[in-house]
Amino acid sequence: MEERTLCGQPVAVVAQTGRFEQAQSTHDATSLLAFVEHNDQAQFAWILAQGEAPEATADQVFNSLDCH
Repeated sequence: MEERTLCGQPVAVVAQTGRFEQAQSTHDATSLLAFVEHNDQAQFAWILAQGEAPEATADQVFNSLDCH
């Protein structure tokens, strides 16, 4: 677990990396899961990335999240 910022507040993020099999192929994968209270609502973000550089892709997507 790591701490990041989401919706302008610190949140705990569960980060997992590994590999999965699909048909005859094996892919690197990264998962990020975070929960946040925003505008009096509990919300979550779950990002699954695969392929080349899945950690970097998941980080890029997480960092692009915008709360309204």
